[in-house]
Amino acid sequence: MIEAQNTPETRTQSPDQNRLADILEALSRRLTRDETPVHSKSAKIPDPPLLTDGTEPTFESWKLQKKGKQCVNSDYFPSSDARMAYVFSRTGGDAQKHLLPRYADDSRETFLSEQEMLEHLPSIYEDPFKSANARLEYRGLMMKVSETFAEFYTRFLHLSGQAQIPQEDLLPDLFDKLTIDLQRAAIPVFTTIKTHQGLSKQCLALDQGLRRIKARSDRIRNRNSLPGTGNPPVTPRPASTPNSNTSANSPAVRTPRAGTPATPRPVYSDAKIQALSDQGKCFNCQQPGHFSKECPKTKENTVQEVDTEIEKNSGIEEH
Repeated sequence: MIEAQNTPETRTQSPDQNRLADILEALSRRLTRDETPVHSKSAKIPDPPLLTDGTEPTFESWKLQKKGKQCVNSDYFPSSDARMAYVFSRTGGDAQKHLLPRYADDSRETFLSEQEMLEHLPSIYEDPFKSANARLEYRGLMMKVSETFAEFYTRFLHLSGQAQIPQEDLLPDLFDKLTIDLQRAAIPVFTTIKTHQGLSKQCLALDQGLRRIKARSDRIRNRNSLPGTGNPPVTPRPASTPNSNTSANSPAVRTPRAGTPATPRPVYSDAKIQALSDQGKCFNCQQPGHFSKECPKTKENTVQEVDTEIEKNSGIEEH
């Protein structure tokens, strides 16, 4: 009936039919309007950290996070003033001081847009020689023995991106910068790899395997070096030195004493000689600092002293 209103046959319809068509048309428009979804605000994503000294976060990182925030939550920033206010609120320290002279209301050259603010900040944070410096650092980049391949590969990708290294150079460069052990492990498959991504997957597995082998080898070495395990260390026995002052009645018994397993001292049956040995004194002159074989006194004097001592003892016994 609604379609019939726009046809020549409409003139033949009764007034009731035309009225009914108007009612149906109005009802159709009302139902269509009620079914139209109501637009709600987008889900709010976290704000980027404050940009202060350009170190943490860096200006590039902060700029990307800010761009993502304003892109996803564009309905929160309906005007240019709102976007400019948001940029200023996400700065602090040196960054905000750099923007303040042109953001204040009484400024002679006030910022007119958010883009002008973003073009003003790089003058203090972006290095004009960033690519050249990155190329120099990339040339000297080498994997350290103490770091994992994952840590090294992160640095490799970061510097190669900043230095704008061609893709065809990344594969040979990555292999040349590996540790020697990792190069030896990767050389059997290196000729079959076409991209640096393929080499990185192989190196991740090889690096983990090499580190497990090294850890096991270190455990075995440490276990064998503990006291009481394995063969005990052999301590060389001191060579026996003939002593002119030791008589046949007081032989030296070369057995270690209890309590001194590292450097055992000999045990003598003669108490006098044992006392000299414990005090580290010479058997001949009874002075410290040398052995009897190095005694400055001559052997004759020593023999005379022994004979004199024997005569005295003999005289006492006879008396």
